[in-house]
Amino acid sequence: MATLKDVAAIAEVSVSTASRALSGKPGVSERVRARVLAASEQVGYCVQQVPLRRGSEHEGLLAITSDHLANPFCNEVVRAIENYCLARGYNAVSWNMQGLWRDVHAFARAIQRHKISGLLCVSVNLPGPIEKFILDLGLPCVTVGRYVQSRRIDSVTADNFNGALDATKHLVSLGHQRIVLLTGPEDSSATIDRTRGYREVLASRGLLDERLIRRGSLDYQSGHDLTLSLLQQGLDFTAIFAASDIMAVGVIEALAEKGLRVPEDVAVVGFDNIELAGYSRIQLTTVDHPKMELGEAAAERIVKLIEGPSTPLQHVVLPVRLVVRRTCGAQLAHGEALGLPVGAA
Repeated sequence: MATLKDVAAIAEVSVSTASRALSGKPGVSERVRARVLAASEQVGYCVQQVPLRRGSEHEGLLAITSDHLANPFCNEVVRAIENYCLARGYNAVSWNMQGLWRDVHAFARAIQRHKISGLLCVSVNLPGPIEKFILDLGLPCVTVGRYVQSRRIDSVTADNFNGALDATKHLVSLGHQRIVLLTGPEDSSATIDRTRGYREVLASRGLLDERLIRRGSLDYQSGHDLTLSLLQQGLDFTAIFAASDIMAVGVIEALAEKGLRVPEDVAVVGFDNIELAGYSRIQLTTVDHPKMELGEAAAERIVKLIEGPSTPLQHVVLPVRLVVRRTCGAQLAHGEALGLPVGAA
């Protein structure tokens, strides 16, 4: 039978660190915690957990799985979840479980072995078989930032549709008619809703050009590469709306590499309002995604589901707001003409 010492050896940490990581205690980095969890799964170590909540009959962990903790948006949401849980005596641990989703049986064994009492999925898509398993098991689960298309699992999201609607309307009000949308995976509810908001604004004005919608991943490299591809194809545009701030930073870098100025040559708008967006050297116009409120609402919801299994299904949608800064070129509308579309002869 595997021991905690075996787990520590594989994860290359001390036994005490392995113990803290598996019990959800503070003082362990997310990278180390994920490594320890992976090691425990590898050797089949059965985690002996303290009660999930003091004075409660519930035992186990609240597992948080997210798209990428290197993404500042996910990081801020996860931190808010962890802080909420910690303040209420719950053990919450970040765990990259997507690797297990290819095999429902492996996922089921992991849930049982680690006594997972609740699952929060931050900006990830639940595969159909995993969704069915969660529903059949009755495992408390909340999707955060996205919702499953069946709407059979609780969710906490921002108003992605109206956020994209407002961002696109703002660019149109500044005189832009050729607006690029760089968005995320096509099966993501956030992508679907943001694309719908963008399309509604432009289609109603006869400005929609499907060639200007490009899908990628919501990261720096995708924003950078998609922008270079647009420029190489010679498509004309004067503004880019990126579906994440990190993606928008990649856009700005790619434009700079080609000698194009933001916002004088190309306006740029992001989505999320991460801390980086407000830095003086960037000043990114963006849609403020209420990250702390999102995490706290999701944590509150999972606690209610654990403590009251008969709690009715709920989909929470939080409002967003447009934050106008330098990169959209709003100041240019007060006297300076917009330039010719990029790629135009």
